[in-house]
Amino acid sequence: MNKKYKLIYLPLFEKDLSEAVDYITINLQNSQAASKLVDKVEKAILKRLSLLLNHLNLIFQIKQEKISIIDICKQFYCFLCCYR
Repeated sequence: MNKKYKLIYLPLFEKDLSEAVDYITINLQNSQAASKLVDKVEKAILKRLSLLLNHLNLIFQIKQEKISIIDICKQFYCFLCCYR
């Protein structure tokens, strides 16, 4: 797939995360926990982003008629087995 995608955070998300980090850092005086929170949020987003990109790639292949319905079913089955 030759398309490039850009991850953009909504301003509301940035505001909420910033407020949570500020609260943990200032009120709870735990900057290490605030940093861990940001790391965990980033990892969760990137994990879901890779799943989304795989899905978009599959849709692109279907539109280009490069794969059959049988291939789609095999990929979906593998996806389900990996996430049990």
